[in-house]
Amino acid sequence: MTWRLPETAPKDGTVILGDFGWPWPFVAIWNSYDEKWVTVFLNAQSMVDEKIDYWFENEQATMDELKYWMPLPKLCLR
Repeated sequence: MTWRLPETAPKDGTVILGDFGWPWPFVAIWNSYDEKWVTVFLNAQSMVDEKIDYWFENEQATMDELKYWMPLPKLCLR
């Protein structure tokens, strides 16, 4: 798949993979109420007992912050 221009990104509730200028892409969906992209990303932190704590965070980004996007790959469920 190739990156697509931001003006072609769907704003109909379709979940996309978005390039917002970070070194990695985010899963995102357009929030028509706020007129912003809602992005989701995974965080991880090493703890003192050598275990790793994972959690998801979400943020919002303006239309101008979306550099490129692509559809999420289709999942092969068996």
